Amino acid sequence: MAPSLIDDVVSRTDATVQMCAKAFETITATLRPGLPSPPDIDLPNSKGGVFVTWSVLRGRDSHYSLRGCIGTLTPAPVHIAVPRYAAQAAFHDSRFDPISASEVSKLKVGVSVLSQFEAAEHVYDWVVGVHGIVLSLAGGYSATYLPEVCAEHGWTKEFCVRSLAEKAGFRGAVDQSVLNSATITRYQSSKIELTFSDYMKLIEDNDF
Repeated sequence: MAPSLIDDVVSRTDATVQMCAKAFETITATLRPGLPSPPDIDLPNSKGGVFVTWSVLRGRDSHYSLRGCIGTLTPAPVHIAVPRYAAQAAFHDSRFDPISASEVSKLKVGVSVLSQFEAAEHVYDWVVGVHGIVLSLAGGYSATYLPEVCAEHGWTKEFCVRSLAEKAGFRGAVDQSVLNSATITRYQSSKIELTFSDYMKLIEDNDF
């Protein structure tokens, strides 16, 4: 995986609120078809890795819980990838039940556009909160964390790498020999988030 990502040189594309609006438009067309629709939203034709993350407001403490996250590391046209992964993350993340119509008003969406893929010199050659990482292990095991994941959880680099190995499906001991043979591809991302209430305000104000 890593070499192909590094070889596919992609200029940076910043995430925008319009991308988040397109994500909401995509799923509300299915879940809440009676809602007002935004005007035509033109997203850039540029390429980037794209991940869409849905979170839902729980309880009264303004805490959002992960509800789905799916995307692609391989650079894809942003105007195609955003609606595609908005729907997949909402309805086809195998870790969760599909998002329901009753949850729409409590949703928040985040769109991350990835770029600047680089081969790290070793498994700890990256900066928490700046880089996302792709860990690749012998046997075809591979997994990624977006840049914000380790920072939000307060994880060290060591914990993050071992957690990624588990996420990738590796069930052996993550000892020094495993780490020595592992490769890390680091990347950066631009991320924007939008709540459902702010999405509806954009439509009301025609602020696109």
